[in-house]
Amino acid sequence: MKRIIYFLLIACILFLTLAIFTKPLILFVAKRQLNNIFVDSTVKIGACDLKPLEQLSLLDIEIKKEPLYAFKAGQIRFDFTPFSILRARILKTTLQDTAASIDFGQKSILEFSKQINLGSGRAPFRIDWLELTNLSLNLKSKEVNLKARFSLGIDLLKQEINYADLKLDSLDGFGIVLESAAFKAAQMPVSGTFNIAQVKYDKAAINQVKANARFEGSSLSLDTLSAQLFGGEVRGNLSFKLDKEGAYRADLEFADLDLEAFVKDFRLEEKFTLSGKLSGAVKLAGRGADIKIIAGNFKANSPGGMLTITDTGYLEKMARDSGESLNILVESLKNYHYNNGRLSLSLEQGNLIFDAALEGEAGKRNLTVILHDFNLK
Repeated sequence: MKRIIYFLLIACILFLTLAIFTKPLILFVAKRQLNNIFVDSTVKIGACDLKPLEQLSLLDIEIKKEPLYAFKAGQIRFDFTPFSILRARILKTTLQDTAASIDFGQKSILEFSKQINLGSGRAPFRIDWLELTNLSLNLKSKEVNLKARFSLGIDLLKQEINYADLKLDSLDGFGIVLESAAFKAAQMPVSGTFNIAQVKYDKAAINQVKANARFEGSSLSLDTLSAQLFGGEVRGNLSFKLDKEGAYRADLEFADLDLEAFVKDFRLEEKFTLSGKLSGAVKLAGRGADIKIIAGNFKANSPGGMLTITDTGYLEKMARDSGESLNILVESLKNYHYNNGRLSLSLEQGNLIFDAALEGEAGKRNLTVILHDFNLK
């Protein structure tokens, strides 16, 4: 009987010793590991919660390196089993209520990789599943500024995104300005929803973008896309590769594009005025910031429209090329009414080229408009 009492007493002492010293040891190791990753940063961990056979949670984490970055997480939780630990696997890692602020000013975002040390060796544990819930991100750099909130579930074994809930408040980068975007999808590859209030490229604004979205591996497809552009409508399909190269492709159809709105948005009033509407189709392809292909064909809607060219230099060039008198050409392109019109769109050496062939009572006119350095690079 005494042996049993002694055994229980020793067991209680060991249990109390583990309870007292295990959590401080975990906090010490976790803080040291984060200090090794985020070099020269201030790291704070408020507390930890341990369920020995299933779960470890780190609470109230703060990592700062002023003025470059600051991270806060309400909780980082690791789920495991004794069997998974023996196999050096964490079944699931969850980050909850996380805020990340990164400010590199006029430095490249690539500078961030120099601020962290992930080591060259193999990680001690493999994570099967990663979940981010209620994460807010504020990023400023030379290339891009953005504010976003999102939740994300990633199956790291299959390298697939299983669900996503993204709200992008603003993005300004690579010539694109985007406001109020939302994307939500679950149980991939089932379709989700994608919405953007407005996105701007150069001087053109695209409004009320809506689409069905699908993730398939590292590919994102936006199907049955619709939007408003230059007072008309856009419909089609887009696909993106979510990898380092960032390849994309689009097949789009346009209806009733207002040419007056086009001239106004691209500030071409000093060169010419143009009215009427166009409908047609465009193919677009590229990788990252490099647009490889823009090819399109449009036809003027009935009953046509009016054209007046006011750019003297352009009129002089047309006169030389056609052999016509400049005065006659100016008069013929003053309030020129066209009944039929065709326009082709192409990209050559980073310049966007519009070739128009118009036909009216005053005869035929062929015009070329070039938007220089249209490419994102």
